[in-house]
Formats: sequence, structure tokens, C-alpha cells
Amino acid sequence: MKLSVAMCTWNGAAYVEEQLVSIAAQTRRPDEVVICDDASNDATPRVLERFSVTAPFTVRIFRNRERLGTTRNFEQAIKRCTGDVIFLSDQDDVWRPEKIAVLAERFVRDIRIGCLFTDAALHGGTLWEHIGFDESERSRVHRGKAFDVLIRHNVATGATMAFRAKWRDTLLPIPEEIVHDRWIALILSAASRVDCIEQPLIDYRAHPQQQIGPGEAAAGIDRWIEMARETGAAEWKRRAKELRTVLQRLESLDNAPRRNVVQLGKFVAHMETRAALPPQRWRRIPTILRELATLRYFRHSKHFLSAAKDLFWRVD
Repeated sequence: MKLSVAMCTWNGAAYVEEQLVSIAAQTRRPDEVVICDDASNDATPRVLERFSVTAPFTVRIFRNRERLGTTRNFEQAIKRCTGDVIFLSDQDDVWRPEKIAVLAERFVRDIRIGCLFTDAALHGGTLWEHIGFDESERSRVHRGKAFDVLIRHNVATGATMAFRAKWRDTLLPIPEEIVHDRWIALILSAASRVDCIEQPLIDYRAHPQQQIGPGEAAAGIDRWIEMARETGAAEWKRRAKELRTVLQRLESLDNAPRRNVVQLGKFVAHMETRAALPPQRWRRIPTILRELATLRYFRHSKHFLSAAKDLFWRVD
């Protein structure tokens, strides 16, 4: 089984060398590393070239003349990989030595798996603890219910992810409305088997310059109310638009289970209903009560918490 790493860089000279060294130190090395640099104007290209000379595997570097952004850049890197399994890599983390070996063994052992993702170590804990990916949700993923979890909760982080290249044509192109790792996880959990490995296999680096990082940790009730007031219809509209692009792709596939297509359609309709709630709180009450009575808040959101959030959010 040939293994590729798709890495994207942009002005990452401060961190990228440590990441590259960690890939070279894997107990199961990749067969190639494909790096797409998004028009860096720092020393990143020099660091990449210097590494490519001494790397114990093939390194292919492509440099964009103009910035494409994270999603488009990852799309370019994925297109250029030639391996059977593609590992996604950010420029600013550190991989544990056994990362590739652990994931590769799972792909070999279970041909049903289309995509795997892992936990990551953060300062003072793990990524999954930080985002609230709890034992109940992990159990559902292990039981083949990853799609049910992922449409509600984005828990698959690209820096920890690997997927079979045979799904590349299904995944590409990646729509502008959605981040690449969320898109990959949703499409593949609907069309194939996605599982998670309960082991931190990267050291996740959080810093002010990163383009995408972990969300806020769970907060106290006062902060929760404040966050609820700041969220509102604009957030639900964004999420509904994001998931409708996923629904449209799934509807075009011959191999997507009908159950998942129908389930996502109902989820999107619920999000669009929440997005259409009026600015006046008292006018939201009938719709909120109807979504509660039909159990849509329980099937597609976080039951009474989501209903309360829809009542509390404010319009500036």
C-alpha cells in the first residue's frame, strides 16, 4: 500500500521544519510527501527545498503564484498525490513517530474504512477533550454511525486525518462554502466507513498565526448565554448553506446510502427553519415550540439547549 502525505504551507518558516522532521522520523515512512506552498513570502520555500534534498522519501514541491487559501490549496495537494492512502498535514504540528504506522495498519485490516481520524495532544489536555468529543459520540463512530455524529458536531480535524485515494473523485472539487476537512469527513462518512482512533497521534500546535484552530472550550453558564446571544440566525444560515452543499453532492452519488441523504435533508431543513426565526423573541416562540413538539430539536440539535439558544440570541 503506497502512502502519500498532502501538506500545505503558507508563511510557516517558524514551524514547518519541525513538522517535516517528525514525518521523516515515522516508524512507517510515507512513500511521498506532496507540498503545495500558497505563495509564501517568508523563508518557507527555502526550508522546504533544503528538506527535500535529504528526505528519505520522495518530496514534490509546488508553489502557487497567487494565494489560493487553505481549502483550494489542499485540493491541489490532494490531486497531486499518487498513493493509495492520503494523509493530510498542516505545517505547524508534530507527528508522533507511530502515527502513519497505526493508521496504515487499520486501513490494511479493514477494507471498509474510507477515512480515519485521531485525537491530538494539546497543552493541558487533548483536542477531543477541548471540543467535547465525548465517549458517547466516539462509541457511535466506532459502531458505524460517524455520519450521525459529524452532521451535528465537527470532530474530525484534518491534521489528524487520512483517507483512501479511491474516493478522491467523489470528494473533488471541494466547494468554497465549507472547510476541506469537514467536507471530507462528511462525504466519506455518508458514502463509506469513517472511524476514529482514540490515541493522540500528533502534538497540535495552537498559535495566533494559524488559519484554523480548535474552537473555544466549554464555558460556564454565563459565557454560554453570552455565546447564545451572539450566535443567532446568521450562524444557522451559514451552517445550513454549508450542509446543503454536502447534500447536493450526496444526491449526485450512486453509492451514498439513501438513509444518509434523507437524514441530511431533514437536518438541513431544521437548520433553515432556525435561520429563518424572526428578530423579535416573542415571535420566535411558535416556531420553537413546533420544532420541539415534532422532536426536531432532539433529532437534529441539542434538544432544549438549542431551543433556549434560539430564544436568547440577539439581533444587533
